[in-house]
Amino acid sequence: MSFVSLKTKMSVAVSVLMTAILLSLAMVFLWYFERQFKETVSEQQFNMVSVLAGEIDKKIQSAQEALLAVAGKAPPEMVLDSRKAQAFLDDRVGTRTFFDSGLIIFSPAGRLVVASPAEPLLQGKDYAFREYIKKTVATGKPQISAPFFSTQAHHHPIIMFTAPIFDAEGNLKGILGGALDLLKDNFLGKLSDVKIGEHGYLFLYSRDRTIIVHPDKTRILRKDVPVGVNRLFDLAINGFEGTGNTVNSRGLHAVSSFKHLKSANWILAANFPQSEVYAPVKRAKLYLLVALAVTLLLSYGIVWWVMGRLTAPLLRFTGHVRGFTARGDEPKPVRIGSGDEIDTLGQAFNEMLADMERQNKEIQEQKDFTEKILLNSAIPSFVLDAGHRVIIWNKACEKLTGIKAEAMLGSRETWKGFYQEARPVLADCILDANIQNRSFDYVTFKKSPLTPDGLQAEGWCESANGKRRFIFIDAVPVRDAKGKIVAVIQTVQDITERKQMEKALKESEERYRMLVEHSPEAIFIHTMGRLTFMNAAAAKLLGAERPEDLYGRQALDFVHPECRELARARIENAWALGSNPLIEELLVRIDGSIVPVEMISVNFNSRSEGSVLSIARDISDRKRMQEELLKAQKLESLGILAGGIAHDFNNILTGILGNLSLANARLDPSHAVSRYLVDCEKAAVRASKLTQQLLTFARGGEPVKKLIDAAQIISETASFVLRGSNVKASIDLSDNLWCIEADSGQINQALHNVLINAVQAMPGGGEVAISARNETFEADNACLVSAGDYLRIAIEDQGCGIPAEYLGKIFDPYFTTKEEGTGLGLASVYSIIKRHGGAVEAYSTAGAGSSVVLYLPAAPCGNPEAETGATAPDLTGNGRILIMDDEDLIREIATEILQFAGYQVECCKNGSEAVELYRTAMQQGVPFTVVILDLTIPGAMGGKEAAGILLGINPNALLIVSSGYSNDPVVADYRRYGFSGSVSKPFDVNGLLTEIGRLVRQGPQS
Repeated sequence: MSFVSLKTKMSVAVSVLMTAILLSLAMVFLWYFERQFKETVSEQQFNMVSVLAGEIDKKIQSAQEALLAVAGKAPPEMVLDSRKAQAFLDDRVGTRTFFDSGLIIFSPAGRLVVASPAEPLLQGKDYAFREYIKKTVATGKPQISAPFFSTQAHHHPIIMFTAPIFDAEGNLKGILGGALDLLKDNFLGKLSDVKIGEHGYLFLYSRDRTIIVHPDKTRILRKDVPVGVNRLFDLAINGFEGTGNTVNSRGLHAVSSFKHLKSANWILAANFPQSEVYAPVKRAKLYLLVALAVTLLLSYGIVWWVMGRLTAPLLRFTGHVRGFTARGDEPKPVRIGSGDEIDTLGQAFNEMLADMERQNKEIQEQKDFTEKILLNSAIPSFVLDAGHRVIIWNKACEKLTGIKAEAMLGSRETWKGFYQEARPVLADCILDANIQNRSFDYVTFKKSPLTPDGLQAEGWCESANGKRRFIFIDAVPVRDAKGKIVAVIQTVQDITERKQMEKALKESEERYRMLVEHSPEAIFIHTMGRLTFMNAAAAKLLGAERPEDLYGRQALDFVHPECRELARARIENAWALGSNPLIEELLVRIDGSIVPVEMISVNFNSRSEGSVLSIARDISDRKRMQEELLKAQKLESLGILAGGIAHDFNNILTGILGNLSLANARLDPSHAVSRYLVDCEKAAVRASKLTQQLLTFARGGEPVKKLIDAAQIISETASFVLRGSNVKASIDLSDNLWCIEADSGQINQALHNVLINAVQAMPGGGEVAISARNETFEADNACLVSAGDYLRIAIEDQGCGIPAEYLGKIFDPYFTTKEEGTGLGLASVYSIIKRHGGAVEAYSTAGAGSSVVLYLPAAPCGNPEAETGATAPDLTGNGRILIMDDEDLIREIATEILQFAGYQVECCKNGSEAVELYRTAMQQGVPFTVVILDLTIPGAMGGKEAAGILLGINPNALLIVSSGYSNDPVVADYRRYGFSGSVSKPFDVNGLLTEIGRLVRQGPQS
């Protein structure tokens, strides 16, 4: 790099500064001068155009006044006499000085009467089409025409002035016209001769862009300035008056002024070429630049001389310093003696030399101290110089590797302390700048995040002492003042135990993560009220596809409003106490549905972070099971009560129905009383139907099951219930529908009750849809039934629907919203289906109908058991009958019925008496043909126990079980308990005699 002296630099700097200041001043002056000059020229030019426009207005006004004066003197009748009119015009010599293209008289119809000078060829020509004629006739006022080409022989462009000629009554008799030739030397034509400077000129144009006066005569009466070509030309047409810079239609850059005439719709304009206008400004700029150049040259010479004087002491100082540095001598103090800042600099230099000597001594001491620190550091460390030689190997490194410093100092085989085979250590990589290709030697390998150009790595090593360790390595380059690497410090830390702990912690965290993510319990973490973590079970619980979809949402948003105060207390207790007892809450899913949960919360982090971990368990199934259990317990309690009532009521009905049957049987059917007895009997039968519904809840009401064709019972029940109603059935049964193992009577009753409800829900008529299909349930299903095959029967109506607040109560006994309802219909359905091992579900929307779904255990159809057809009963018989019943009324009515049929009857009150009577009759050789045993005897032996004893006496005994509990398991499966037949209370004459007659005819069964 070439040397430039301080003197030269300072001279140039001062000169440049002066040049900049002078140039700035000159530019400001020129800018101000140019602006003032332009404003002055513009103002003067506009003033000139304004004065000329005023003069033109005066001339036009004078011409109009002169023409009006002539028109006022003209006799109106002369318009009809061309000779007099010619003479009149020829005498107006003074007026013709204004109108150099002549005076003309027109008739009111626009025909030329005479002209002066005379124009015989034009006399009588019609000029009514001229605009100035039309306006004069229309307004009765003088007019100034737009310029046009004359029809006179010269065909010059002219302007016509007009004045109306009136008679004494004010009627228009003629028009006096004065023509002004725009090519002659009149007050308008002279405008084209006016010069502004050497090349500036004036021109006149109208608002319709027509050139009226112009130095270029060929442009007169032409519209050769298109819109947009001359900006100021267009602005003046729109009302602008003043001066500005523009480019005219011929490409001339000009200073143009515009002034509107008052007497006519014309614009006077002046164009002054900018090159001519601003020539003085250009000359002023040239003069100023020459003066500035001379001034700067003089200034540069003066500055150069002054700077030489000022920098002489400094040059002596630099020469002194350069001298001992070039020779390599020890620095010596310098003497300046100039008494200024340079002298002060020399003194500072001398003080600096003293400080350097002290600093060199301190640096050496610090170097020795640093080496001692590194050698005695508890962290194993070594240093390589630029040649890869070990220059420091501290004591900790000796202990780690088992190699003494004496064996390693000066060696280039640093790898021996850490590896079993030759390979570069991390310090070698920095010295060789071989970073990219060594990462495979380590478990982790990266640039140091703390030290520029440093490296960090982790990996396994096997030192000379044979120990295998996992080490953390940090290598940092040491650079000289020029940035060159002169050494590398490498530290090595044994982190084997820490890595083992990290591995164990990672495995523990992974186990915890797997446990949390796959836990069936819903786990939430919310910080300051917002969800920050949840597992898959929690997202599923709230109805989300992914946990991330709910992050950031307020946790309380998913708590039911009724439980939010409880939830807030739970969270506050978690912060204050660290945990909470298990509580029940309601959560709201993202689809708006509600789910009951058990919830517990603990303080997850410190209270300042406000993090709470909550664990929730969906208890919907448990709640449903609790409700089912409660319902079952309620039904069981009611069943006990209903069974007792039904039993007693059936006993009473047996007496009533039996007596009615006997009375009716003894009467002639034509008897007047017979009809009333039949009605009473029907009423008693209806009462017995009510007891059948009560007995559905009674203990022991097990169904009498057999294989039933479900399609047949569905169709027959629907046909029977809907017959005669305004509701029709739409039945959809799947192909290959399975059979059900069920009590046909009970299933018929269940379907009957559901269909009756559907009909009552549609008083205006409608359609009930009945469908059935096969369905298989796995374990833990939503219906809470055993795994297996089921028949799904759905009955849907189009009725008024069930309000949401009533839907959960419809299967409760005695719950009804109907004025005449008993509340046992759907309760019976529920009890029947449950006893068959099935399930019932109900769905409804208020105003949109209801749906009841029955699930019944099913099996592929084999041969369904057909109902045996009833034959006409034989009401007569003979033999001995033993009746055991605790009710006197039952014994009496049964005795009456049997004796009426021809049987011999004996009675007793309990099973013990029946056994004794039967044993005595057997011993006497007059056994009983049939024994009727009441199943339940309070406080004594009942029919079931007595049957076992009687069969022990006579295995072929014909036993009939009788019970007010018609659905008792013994009645349902009587053969299993040794009975040959069964009769249910209340029984009538036909039912009792038919069953006894069947057994007597059939005889004992093997």
